Amino acid sequence: MLHRHHIIPKHMGGSDDPSNIEIITIEEHIQRHRDLYESFGKWEDDLAVRFLSGIISKKEAVLESLKMGGKIVGIRRKSEIHKKRIGLSKIGVSRVFSEEWKRNIGDSVRGIQRTDEWRKNLSLSTRGIPKKKYPCSCGKMVDAANHKRWHSTHEIFKNG
Repeated sequence: MLHRHHIIPKHMGGSDDPSNIEIITIEEHIQRHRDLYESFGKWEDDLAVRFLSGIISKKEAVLESLKMGGKIVGIRRKSEIHKKRIGLSKIGVSRVFSEEWKRNIGDSVRGIQRTDEWRKNLSLSTRGIPKKKYPCSCGKMVDAANHKRWHSTHEIFKNG
């Protein structure tokens, strides 16, 4: 069985242009992705090696790719511009902040003193806003903050 392999993988900016496609055997395909993974450490190549080798199923490969923020045919993902705008990065990968960004954020919060008056005004601004309550499976009407606290303290006594 022969495979179509992108010489420069799509996840590294390669295209579907015929000059970027080579027809190779599955063993060669696995080796190409293994070499790419060893050279560049991209998770997409590691995933390709495991899938092509039969270590994981197609369903597992699709789910892992989606979890890592990869692109699967037929499934839309957020554009790179959108990711930058809202500050998303790939799942499990730390976001790297530029020095300029760190400086701007640091300047915006550096030296802010939270006074007692500020705290009082914040407290007053949230008063009078009723907390939304919902029925719990235990029969009580609870708000989200007290639900966890009530159950965590009472579970100790129930199970003890």
